[in-house]
Amino acid sequence: FISGLCDGTACAIHWIFHIIGMWYGTVSYHEGRIEGAGSVFAVVGIAMGCSSSFTSLGPHLMNVVKARAAAAKVYQTIDSNTEEEKEKTELIDP
Repeated sequence: FISGLCDGTACAIHWIFHIIGMWYGTVSYHEGRIEGAGSVFAVVGIAMGCSSSFTSLGPHLMNVVKARAAAAKVYQTIDSNTEEEKEKTELIDP
């Protein structure tokens, strides 16, 4: 559920920024800050195309976090000493 929620939110944010970029480009074109309408499509398309890879990053980051937590538990188990090991260890008096 969480993964789907994060993925959907990232996709919605991506499209909101896409719409805002097109709106700002249109306003800038009509005010004369941009020479051609093609520049608006080119800049917004390139920027949003490059940033679209971040929308698919959420589920993969969750898997990395889960793997890190599992590895921490494994290392904690490996590093722990059991009572049997403590009894078998010979102590040498100096």
